[in-house]
Amino acid sequence: MAATFDVNAVRQHFPALSQTTVYFENAGGSQILKEVVDTISDYLLGNNVQLGASYAKSKESTKLFDDGCKAVAKYVNASQDEVVIGPSTTQLFRNLSLALYDYITPDSEIIVSKLDHEANIACWVQLAKYRGCTLKWWGSDNKTNPQLDCNDLRNLMTEKTRLVTCTHVSNVLGTINDIKAIAKAVHEVPGALLCVDAVAFAPHRAVDVKDLEVDLASL
Repeated sequence: MAATFDVNAVRQHFPALSQTTVYFENAGGSQILKEVVDTISDYLLGNNVQLGASYAKSKESTKLFDDGCKAVAKYVNASQDEVVIGPSTTQLFRNLSLALYDYITPDSEIIVSKLDHEANIACWVQLAKYRGCTLKWWGSDNKTNPQLDCNDLRNLMTEKTRLVTCTHVSNVLGTINDIKAIAKAVHEVPGALLCVDAVAFAPHRAVDVKDLEVDLASL
């Protein structure tokens, strides 16, 4: 017999849901578990010290931080050394664009989705400007329910394509893109990387970065 799902019991873990507001803002309206709030509060009140130092409290704090990275890695099926925790997606993508500065050569191409959040657009547009490389825009002809199409992407890609960026799900319409198929299309060009903004997807669906075969992702 199938187990029953107690919605009311689950809702009790999300204090914000006891209010009259209905949260339909996708990632911006994803509410936080009370247990997560309590854990963050406990850390800030009792362990908010410099990481990596030799004294006892720093060692304790560093272990808690490392445990957090391990938990994230397990959640998305990544290795711990592939996880970076940062203040925001915008900041992480900005840092990532700097890390890829030498990888993106002046004769290469970057393809950016028109359906993305600004966080996964501005930094790549700026990088293309810095490197003097070609910037291509990947859009959709469907005006009612825009969705990224792999065939459109293949028409844009060449042997010079080094980076393709796109969103996992529209933070406006909720349209889910087929990231696994997109990743396969991107990797048809040797050396091409796929960078995915999955921030609006991760709070609602499981993410397995190895199964999706993405190279870079923000959650």
